[in-house]
Amino acid sequence: MRTTGRLLDAYYMDGKPVAVFKLDSDIGLADLRSDELLDIKAEKHINKRSNTANGYMWALITEIAKAVEADPIEIYRECIRRAGVVKIFDGIEPSKVEAAVRLMSEPHDRGTGDFVEVLERGDKCTIAVYFGSSKYNAREFSRLLDEVIDEAKELGVDIIPKAELERLKVEYEKYLAARAGVLFLRKDRPAPSPSCDLRARLQEDGRQVRPDSLALPEASQYE
Repeated sequence: MRTTGRLLDAYYMDGKPVAVFKLDSDIGLADLRSDELLDIKAEKHINKRSNTANGYMWALITEIAKAVEADPIEIYRECIRRAGVVKIFDGIEPSKVEAAVRLMSEPHDRGTGDFVEVLERGDKCTIAVYFGSSKYNAREFSRLLDEVIDEAKELGVDIIPKAELERLKVEYEKYLAARAGVLFLRKDRPAPSPSCDLRARLQEDGRQVRPDSLALPEASQYE
């Protein structure tokens, strides 16, 4: 039995809390006995039918996180690993790798989906730089949202109808078009290009590897 509702009152009786709820639907209260022990769970309602594509994605991520008992941020990042935007840098000096990891770990001016993974270590390293959905174009965001939806379906989370989903994607594309004048990726310095073999392997895994590259920070800037 599951429904939504609102808390009307809360007080204590004989040293124990008492809560009074107004429910939005009948969940078979007539079948319950006053002396029967119940498992009760009350939590803030999450609107699965958000009026924005980004809001809907996060509502699903929250439901997925609850189902698997994980941090929503980790669920978000895992979906980014599978379907998000990644840029590969190889031939990087270890000192610059550590600088990039520190930079992407700093909370200010960084989204929760921005992070670095070290793919290969040695005298020269290879890293993957991932970016959160706020930096995506419409096609990239649509792919990420589809990945989240597929994960939600596997866990039995309710999904909105396809027509409504397409409407959210169209609205999101319009939103991106409206802010098209904002430059959100730095391209002021050249950066090493990923090797063809590594790019091919990542693309075989279904990852999106952008042809352009984001310049790595100089290690001296963050020491």
